[in-house]
Amino acid sequence: MASPKEETGGKNMKYCINCKRTVEPIKRFNWGAFIIGFLLFVIPAIVYLLWFMVADIGRCPMCNAQNWGASQKISRPKNKKPEKSDLDKSLEGI
Repeated sequence: MASPKEETGGKNMKYCINCKRTVEPIKRFNWGAFIIGFLLFVIPAIVYLLWFMVADIGRCPMCNAQNWGASQKISRPKNKKPEKSDLDKSLEGI
């Protein structure tokens, strides 16, 4: 049986403040930094590899930002109907 988090999209979902979406962060390995670190000295490449595996830094797949925050849910009473827009009011007479 799947947990409620897995049913809603995954265990690592975060809210991106920039694009206002709940997404699963992605991590991209920087091969350039790894190769340069490996060519200069082997130690920086190993440190980068360990940091990439351990660090929980992800980017938003939509806007490529790291601006994570709490979800901004808009709540309204269940029994209250949303107000009609001006366009809906003007189309009623047609």
